[in-house]
Amino acid sequence: MASTNFMRKGKSVREVFVNFAEMCSMQGIPYIHAATFWWSRLIWVVLTLTAIGALIFHLYYIMSQYYDYPVQTKSERRKRFADGNSEINITNYDEYYYDESYYYEDEYGDKNENGYVIDQLFKYTYMDLPRDVRKDAGHFMSDMIVSCSFAGRECTAKAFTLHQTADYGNCWELNTTNMVSKRSGDIGGLIITLNLENWEILEGVSQGYGARLVVHEPGTIPFPSTEGIFISSFFETNIGLRMVAVSRLGEPYSHCDDGKTFRERYGVTYTRQSCQFICLTSTVIRICGCYEDSGEELVMMVDGTTHRCQTKTEIRCYSKVFQDYRDKEISCDCLNPCNENGYVKTISSRPWPTEKYAAILASDKCCFESANECALIRFLSCEAHYKELCFYMLKNLHIHAYKLHYLPKYVSRTTKYIVAMFAVLFQFAQFMSDVGGAIGLWIGLSVLALCEIFHLILELCALGINVFCLKGQSQHSSQGDIERAKDGKMMDTENRHQEQTDQNRAQFQEHTFT
Repeated sequence: MASTNFMRKGKSVREVFVNFAEMCSMQGIPYIHAATFWWSRLIWVVLTLTAIGALIFHLYYIMSQYYDYPVQTKSERRKRFADGNSEINITNYDEYYYDESYYYEDEYGDKNENGYVIDQLFKYTYMDLPRDVRKDAGHFMSDMIVSCSFAGRECTAKAFTLHQTADYGNCWELNTTNMVSKRSGDIGGLIITLNLENWEILEGVSQGYGARLVVHEPGTIPFPSTEGIFISSFFETNIGLRMVAVSRLGEPYSHCDDGKTFRERYGVTYTRQSCQFICLTSTVIRICGCYEDSGEELVMMVDGTTHRCQTKTEIRCYSKVFQDYRDKEISCDCLNPCNENGYVKTISSRPWPTEKYAAILASDKCCFESANECALIRFLSCEAHYKELCFYMLKNLHIHAYKLHYLPKYVSRTTKYIVAMFAVLFQFAQFMSDVGGAIGLWIGLSVLALCEIFHLILELCALGINVFCLKGQSQHSSQGDIERAKDGKMMDTENRHQEQTDQNRAQFQEHTFT
């Protein structure tokens, strides 16, 4: 009876909801409780449920937007000192066009017999030569440099390193890590005059005069065929560079590669193109057991044991791999780098040199050809002969110059570079603000008002626990009473049995004495 009275003193579920409706800050609930007519209460119930449904839809939209992790691109101009944050790759233009499409007769139709096959066969023959022979047969920077300066300081051929390619032969890479300039423009950049040795071109194969120039991020693999620009002979070419630093967000906002594993494995800085190149070359090696000509540098860098594809079966094999790659039957998982530097080029050129400067240049450099002609130029008074001899020397020297306006990583205070960053578009603070605005818009709740709902839930839980515990106590008390009753009955039975025993014993003793 005591437990039953205690349960009656506690709140019921109805009383809990009534108290909540009277004190709730949520719009609609108090009106449902206070409505005196059934139709009025029904209207407020419908309006409240509609508002809750709209709130759920709105919150779903906000959360879907937030968990898509959108980003935005921010760009800003910064000022820094210039150091070597770019590398320059120069190759004498002696190009050999060659790829696997020669072997796609069924797909592309007839082969180009006029010039394409010649280029392919020449490249195949060229790559068939030993690596050292190809190096000796190419151009050397020590032979080509006429003058070289960076920020007013002299540079020599020792600053260049060799990078061999199947398309251009010897390419020379200027690593500017130790070159620092605090000024932009001609005076603060790289100025180099090259003798392109045009008389050494391969007639019938070489298609023009000039050089191929690539400006790329330090430590990355240069790709002259796809990223380079042509520099013409007998022209002064000015190239202005503006560095663009791109910084991408990683997970969960986007997928990018930090390049650490790539650098540890291959020893070069990660770029998407280098990843695709290495992936494709590795696929050819894995499937065909040999490497295509363009993959020679990678093989030399990694193991140097794989042989070059030479037989018709091997050539058809790597051609099929390239075709499958273009048809996306073979894929390479190459993400954009999380951080990379690119360069925007501004190129201008003019004919070079003038007649007077040509005479001075020939006078200064003709001793490479003949000491007598050099002396003759210096002391000759006949202007016509002077001009003719100057241009004769120039015809043999074939000197070409270009100026590179160098704007690398650390630029002077007057030099700017662009930083493009991927920033979070939907910040967490904005997300919470939108959620709060949606809740306030549809059901008029604030953070404290939301606590009222949590309070209601806690109160209902406490009520349920209380009822469960009291019911358990009641059942336990009833079970105890039953057990005590059983114990009492057993004690009464034992007492009666003892009394009967005592009575029988007394009667026995009385009968005995009698």
